[in-house]
Amino acid sequence: MNRRLPSLSLLRAFERAAHHSSVKLAANDLYVTPGAVSQKIKQLEQELGIPLFRREGRSIRLTAAGKGYYRDVARAFARLETGTQRLQDQFGAQVLRLHLLPFFASAILIPRLPAFQAAHPDIEVRIESSFGLTGEHPEGADLSVILGNGDWPGLKSNRLLDIHLQPVACPEIAATIRPDHPEDINQHTIVRFTSRLDAWEQWTRQSALDFAPQGQFGVDSMFSALTAAEQGLGVAMAVRPVTDEKIQQSSLQYVLNHSVPAIDSYYLVYRASDAVRPGVAIFRDWLMEQFVAENLTLPSGE
Repeated sequence: MNRRLPSLSLLRAFERAAHHSSVKLAANDLYVTPGAVSQKIKQLEQELGIPLFRREGRSIRLTAAGKGYYRDVARAFARLETGTQRLQDQFGAQVLRLHLLPFFASAILIPRLPAFQAAHPDIEVRIESSFGLTGEHPEGADLSVILGNGDWPGLKSNRLLDIHLQPVACPEIAATIRPDHPEDINQHTIVRFTSRLDAWEQWTRQSALDFAPQGQFGVDSMFSALTAAEQGLGVAMAVRPVTDEKIQQSSLQYVLNHSVPAIDSYYLVYRASDAVRPGVAIFRDWLMEQFVAENLTLPSGE
């Protein structure tokens, strides 16, 4: 007799919650809210007509029926994962899905991709960029480059690049800012961009500046901020060394004689389960080697 099986999403929520004995940790694994996990477990119990957990305050414990079902479900998911990976490894093209901040993609990664593709023509790289990526590793990404401190629960990370902040301006504005007088910034409008709204505050705290700019101008990306500064709309905050090549190719000039370290760095972020995939491991090792080989740091003395 055919019986309708519960959906995989319900079974995965149950399996993760049973594995951790925690709805919260299951939610971290699945990148959903604890409430969503609880709802899926309740729906599964209703469909089966059998209680799988005992609720004891904020904690959960498997019932006798739940323990046996968990063993079966966990084995089934392990076989599905192994079979799917074997199928992809043997017959499928290796596709890597990267999620990046736009300026990092255009200034750092894309110029170096031809070398990777020449060495690994069997791996197809797909890039998606987002202005609002800070702190997030999307469900559909294999690898992300994220600004942060390296602490993402449930994820692995490798630090790629420490960054420094330094103001830039067009030549006309730069001429009015003396090298050792950060207070001259206050004579001008500053340009902010959404992915690093606190960049100016980070810089002023370390520059001992009583920050009171003449005005503020907001844009949605680092590229737009640098373009606005080049057009004389204000002083922008560059992120070195990521922006160095762009600034060298423009009329922009670094102002003042020092940069300050940012509170966060660029990290390569991925799930532990993805780390063992050959394509992910190959790209991770290649990207780390690029940063070491090219010594992507600030010029000496800055």
